[in-house]
Amino acid sequence: MRNIDDRNRVLFCILNLCKDVLGRFPKVVGIDVVEMALWAKENTPVASKQGTKQDGPVVATVTESDMKVTVEKELVSQAEEEDMEALLGTYVMGVGEAEAFSERLKRELLALEAANVHAILETEPLIEEVLRGLEAATNCVDDMDEWLGIFNMKMRHMREDIESVRTCLHKIMLMLDFCALWHVLMSSLLGIFCLHKTVLMLGFCALWYVPMLSLFGDFVSF
Repeated sequence: MRNIDDRNRVLFCILNLCKDVLGRFPKVVGIDVVEMALWAKENTPVASKQGTKQDGPVVATVTESDMKVTVEKELVSQAEEEDMEALLGTYVMGVGEAEAFSERLKRELLALEAANVHAILETEPLIEEVLRGLEAATNCVDDMDEWLGIFNMKMRHMREDIESVRTCLHKIMLMLDFCALWHVLMSSLLGIFCLHKTVLMLGFCALWYVPMLSLFGDFVSF
């Protein structure tokens, strides 16, 4: 379409066709109906028709009633159009109020910003105190981390010492078992040695007793 008038003509024709066929206007979205009505009123052509009489051609002007442009074919009625115009007038008159409202909103925004700045300035000592508390808590956490590292190292050394003590105890138990076996072995060997010594002594006595007995017998016979 070349311009807005062409668009409005096409839309006006479509709306009139819908009114003729459906008996009602369709729901229009994205188009100002009041603007369309005003455009239709301003751009309604005044048609002329020529009639032939015996005296010659006569040009007769056809008014809106001759074209049957009734209220049904208009987008809005005359009363609705007047209401729309009044509403538009109110809207146009309300622009100044909107500007005043916008100015008031700007002033309120500035006041709120100033109040926020004032509140921030008032709460600055509290914020500093909270920051100091957070810093102290951070230092405590760092100290706890350091102490936990030290405790972990000490626990590791304690575990190593416990393992060393267990190893030493195991060795001591082995030594005790070895000593007990050694005592039993020595007792056995001592018993065997004493028995062997006794046998030797008995053998020696037997060897000494036989010559002495023979010598004593010879002495008695003499």
